[in-house]
Amino acid sequence: MKTICFIENRGKTVFWAALAAEFRDRGHRICWIVQNHAFTPKEPRAAGDDITAIPYPSRRDMNAPDPALRAALESDRGRQFFGNGSGHYSYYSNQISAALADFAPDVVIGESTLFHELLAIEYCKQHAILHLQPAGTRYPADRFAVLTYDTQVVAGGSGEKWPDADIGQLASSIVTGATIPTYMRKRNRADELRKVGASVRVWATRLGGERYNTPALVQKWRLRRALKARLLIWDKIARTVPEGRQAILYPLQMQPEANLDVWGGRWADQVEVVKSILRAAPEDIMVAIKANPKAKYEVSDALLALAQYDDRIVLLPQAMKMDAAQLASLGTLTITGTVAYEAVLGKSRCIALGHPLIEAHFPMFHANSIPEAVSRILNEPEAGVGGEATGRQLLEHLVATSYPGIINEPLFDRRSTTPHNIRLVADALSHVMTTQLEQGDI
Repeated sequence: MKTICFIENRGKTVFWAALAAEFRDRGHRICWIVQNHAFTPKEPRAAGDDITAIPYPSRRDMNAPDPALRAALESDRGRQFFGNGSGHYSYYSNQISAALADFAPDVVIGESTLFHELLAIEYCKQHAILHLQPAGTRYPADRFAVLTYDTQVVAGGSGEKWPDADIGQLASSIVTGATIPTYMRKRNRADELRKVGASVRVWATRLGGERYNTPALVQKWRLRRALKARLLIWDKIARTVPEGRQAILYPLQMQPEANLDVWGGRWADQVEVVKSILRAAPEDIMVAIKANPKAKYEVSDALLALAQYDDRIVLLPQAMKMDAAQLASLGTLTITGTVAYEAVLGKSRCIALGHPLIEAHFPMFHANSIPEAVSRILNEPEAGVGGEATGRQLLEHLVATSYPGIINEPLFDRRSTTPHNIRLVADALSHVMTTQLEQGDI
């Protein structure tokens, strides 16, 4: 029997609860840490799980955190985008540390997105407790990898080997655009209505005292209004790369999003990334910036001001497709974008900075710094260029290091909590736990 601790993550908690029930039925002890009381799991409480719902702090609990703690939560969207400050960090750190010390779990399962999850991960790192995050893979669809702590480092894997014909068919469909990652698929009207309902529920939790993962409605409204105004400015100054000029393409990554804010780490300030590209490139090289189709707070006043100040920056028209943007550039520079995987498959040319898999297995698509990435795009014609051989190698690796199954909130994918899917996910996590814990590979 193992003690497994789940960390509440708002709507994702329904999925965690279904997974916890499966592990409970397999004889494991289950415990929980809950930050947002409105999402306290109901069935686990009735089943006798140990649950710590952290009391919301009062004003007297607020104090300036240790600089190391503030640095550990650099990606906290509440502080970065919603003006929630950092006075609550020490309080929650102490509460989470006490709960985990009391539970003494063998493994903690959660995301690496919200501040309280990051605090739990910090404790796990310091006390050599295994922390696992099952996360859907970009390719192939309907599979997931088990990540460790707040990284993209994969633990375990199914070891599956697909037939060559299946690998080839998938590679072709990705290159032609017939297959796109699940997160890029457009939601239908029913999905959008459910999302609105979920957002209302989340915002309503502020009335119950949750202030640190939930922006105020007025703050959210201001952010949306500011985004709308910024996108209008973008449209006014947007242009294509001037004829006779050359450019490096930088596709903006959506923020807040753990993909960049957590996994991208030191490159999360995208204005600074653009400035670094400009500094590293010769004066005759431009930087073409493509907006994310689901643009949010990465479209900042600072970015627009920089684009209006420096004529080497080209804000591409929002309607411009990615394929056209890539054709108009010498190559793409990304931090953790999916475009890097697609380049390995031969769909485009790209150098990535923040993909451990690419760094380890596809060094011709990787750079350790922005100056190195710029140099490779400008001076190494073969760098960042993939094809059938590298594409097959990538897909074979992604299949072998992942498992079949869907990781999602049932709000967005109702298949996630079906008994069959929950058994698939539990089997995979059990495999990883056995490997990591019994072999002491933490």
